[in-house]
Amino acid sequence: MCLAIAPNTQCSHNLFARVWRRVAATPLRLFSFGAIVHLLVGTTILIYSHITDTQINTNVLLSGFSYGVLALPVFGFLMTWLPRACSLSPVHYGRYNSVYLLIMISLIIIEYGSIYSHRWSDLGILLLIPGWLIAMQGLWNLHIWMSSSVKDFSRVLLMLLFLNYAILIFSILAQSIDFSMPAIMPLLSIFLIWPIVLLITVFLVIKAPYSGRKITI
Repeated sequence: MCLAIAPNTQCSHNLFARVWRRVAATPLRLFSFGAIVHLLVGTTILIYSHITDTQINTNVLLSGFSYGVLALPVFGFLMTWLPRACSLSPVHYGRYNSVYLLIMISLIIIEYGSIYSHRWSDLGILLLIPGWLIAMQGLWNLHIWMSSSVKDFSRVLLMLLFLNYAILIFSILAQSIDFSMPAIMPLLSIFLIWPIVLLITVFLVIKAPYSGRKITI
């Protein structure tokens, strides 16, 4: 009987595999890559609709932009930078890969549905909920172990992200009963909540102790 119990250390060394390992090495790199891809796709859809005079669901694209494209680099920065700056364990790759996959799949469905079917768009926006939930839980786990000098800023930041999450859920519920307010929701998020989130993040960066483990970004 062969006792083949040693770990499998073989991995692909082709060009694509090497590049992808570098892209996926940290949440910031991986999430920024996803955000850039879908920003280009969304821009292409808008240009295509203008050239061909195709009717698209711009409200859905705005929701995808706010809760997907903008959320990805923010989550990526916090999940990469907070552990490095505050001497915490890095976010597990299983967690940030799950967030990445859920948000990327939801954005693909949203972009498809914005042109072809609003039902697909509704499904895509719905898939943003578990992606956000996994990301928020990871950030909360980091917040618990942070030092008191930065916890106040981290708490405000989490409250704003939870508010954004609540707006996302409310817009989905409102859309399900054909309420006219969801068009306002992504705009509220883009022009009010995200700028404050970025401002609080700057204060968090300034106050962070920057001690202990270093993670290459």
